[in-house]
Amino acid sequence: MKRFLFVIIALITAASGWAQTKYGLTAVTDEHGTMTFKVGENDNATSAAEGDKVIVTVGADYGWQISGITAEAATTWDQASARLRTTDAGSIPIVNITLEKVEGTTNQWTFTMPAFNVTVSATCKRLTITVKADDMSVTYGTVKPTFTATVTGFIDDDDESMLGGELTFACDYAKGANAGSTFTITPSGLTSEKYDIKFVAGTLTVDMASSSVIFKPWQFKKQFGDPDFAIYPSVSGGGTLTYTIDKPEIATVDAYSGLVSIKDIGNIRVTATLSGDDNYTGDSDWYEVEIVQRKQAFTIGPSGRTTLCCLAPLEFAEGEDENPKAYTVIGYDFDTKDLLLNRVYSVPAKTPLFIIGEEGDYEMICPTHSDAYYEYNMLVGNTSGKAIRIEETADPDGKPDDDPSDDLRNYYLKDGKFVEVEEYADINDSECYLQLPISEQREAPGNSLSIQMNADGKATLCSDVDLDFTDVEGLKAYVVTGYDISNLKLWLSRVMKVSAKTPLLLKGEANKTYSVPSAAVKASYENMLVGNTSGSQITIEETADGNLRNYYLKGDQFLKVNEYAYIANGKCYLQLPKQEEEEEPAEARMMEEFGFDICENDEVMAIGIGEHGTLNIEHEKLNIGDFEPRYNLSGQRVSKDYKGMVITKGQKIITK
Repeated sequence: MKRFLFVIIALITAASGWAQTKYGLTAVTDEHGTMTFKVGENDNATSAAEGDKVIVTVGADYGWQISGITAEAATTWDQASARLRTTDAGSIPIVNITLEKVEGTTNQWTFTMPAFNVTVSATCKRLTITVKADDMSVTYGTVKPTFTATVTGFIDDDDESMLGGELTFACDYAKGANAGSTFTITPSGLTSEKYDIKFVAGTLTVDMASSSVIFKPWQFKKQFGDPDFAIYPSVSGGGTLTYTIDKPEIATVDAYSGLVSIKDIGNIRVTATLSGDDNYTGDSDWYEVEIVQRKQAFTIGPSGRTTLCCLAPLEFAEGEDENPKAYTVIGYDFDTKDLLLNRVYSVPAKTPLFIIGEEGDYEMICPTHSDAYYEYNMLVGNTSGKAIRIEETADPDGKPDDDPSDDLRNYYLKDGKFVEVEEYADINDSECYLQLPISEQREAPGNSLSIQMNADGKATLCSDVDLDFTDVEGLKAYVVTGYDISNLKLWLSRVMKVSAKTPLLLKGEANKTYSVPSAAVKASYENMLVGNTSGSQITIEETADGNLRNYYLKGDQFLKVNEYAYIANGKCYLQLPKQEEEEEPAEARMMEEFGFDICENDEVMAIGIGEHGTLNIEHEKLNIGDFEPRYNLSGQRVSKDYKGMVITKGQKIITK
């Protein structure tokens, strides 16, 4: 840049015989600036005496502004001239002059003149404004935002209105860019005659999007015994959705499906958590469930009979005078049309029941658990929550009818009688229907079977022929139909006529041999005994199918099989469900004092299958194993005859 040196030197002398010394004022600017000195009333002074106040005024061309101003004093004029002519100032004694801004101005400074020549230098620079793209952020998955910029550097009252052109932005961001990515925002397009424009880029940052998990509503009420349920939130975002529960002793939740299984009554809180991922933050929400004790309502009509299948356990009182009474159906005599009922008291959830009682409305409070187990039942319950439709027959495996010979005939209860289904019948929720095998005619072989009791008067039997125990004095035959885990008892149901290959438990006099006549029997019984009719001795192991424990009869006890046991042809062994943590008893002892009334065969109740037949009520209980040690609530060991709350095997039970 071309620079000009403007030097004003004034020598003032006094003609009066004395002279006041003045020192020179030198102004230095570039081609875009001007400078003047004011001393006293002289607006264009070129010199000043020591102590004078000097006002420096600097101007700049359009589009330019003063960028700096300095003042220096040299001791002599020659030295001042040399200072301006050389770049080597090391040998010239220079004194810096302090300039003070004139208040209320933007281009005037003042200083006090020293006893030296003073040089004031000013520089100018082009007016420049900065247009910077504002730094911005965008949420993952959203479109490109509207960009903005900030303009700085205007002087005086100038503003953006004096700019020309159109502000535009360039940025490579596109929707879907991963969170954490950054993109350059480049501004351009503005123009100005007065100002140079400096464009500065900004940064666009992609932020993570927020996930959302919301339960609405979030408070629910369930009854103990309700089926598994799942309540799902509205979810948006990314990551894996998992579920946790605060009280696993009351209910459990599947971590991924959210399916809740009720175990007890109380309040629970289920939390759903969305983990988030690279582009989404995590989130969680929860809902609460109050689980209350279930109340089961049912009605017994004028017939005094109904069916019931409850989602929760039930507890029926013992005794012949109790009302109502509950039964499972475990057998059927095709000749007499009699059902064999097994009276039950502590009933697990979803057990199909036949109820006998006085006409009226009933409501039972459901306990939270039952340790009883009834695997065999010819009743089928409906716990679907709605009415279902059944047809005349059903295939046992639920598959298409590939073998009609094993079909089951369906019956529904009507006016206290089980009536064959014709075409179809509707079964309401919590009600049951009956399924019986379809039997063919059979002929009696016309002979009898000899059976010898052991020294304890017990035996097992599985005959190749049909047998009739009705008139065999002193000998009783039973099938095993249930198992009470907490009280260590088997449920026996007495039978009179049995079809071939029916596993039986026999009771009679010790070492006595009985002759049992064969008969043409068309009867079917569900049974926990397993018979051997292979024609030879078989070997059984400790367990079967991984979840059944095998027991064999020795004396008056069913003993748990250790490693293996031999079962003779025509004999039986017992299979009970294997309990968790090996809690099953080591033996099952049959006691002579059953403690329960046994209905004799001539005590029958008219109910009928269709319009025919009678209903035999036969039941008996079989104690399981030597009694485990029992303790009262004070920690004292008590006998097996103790009545009340006791603790055995880590569980509290009530003995009556």
